Amino acid sequence: MYKGCIPYTNGDHIITRYKGKYYDIYGEVDNQDGFRKLLDKEIPMVSKWSFHMNNLLVLKDCPHCDEPIIIKNLTDEKLY
Repeated sequence: MYKGCIPYTNGDHIITRYKGKYYDIYGEVDNQDGFRKLLDKEIPMVSKWSFHMNNLLVLKDCPHCDEPIIIKNLTDEKLY
């Protein structure tokens, strides 16, 4: 976890509180209804969710074609 960030969950999704605002992988989250602080015992469970498996981060949509701009974590892949 990152300094100053607090993870929240609703049981199906994770958002992060940082400097009084809430974010998920798509950006700022306005509605936090149903979310609560993530418990330490839940970390192994949420670590298996799709973002962890895919290592994808959607930054924004392409201004030309409206397709999502995605960053993939290549640290586990062999590059040759």
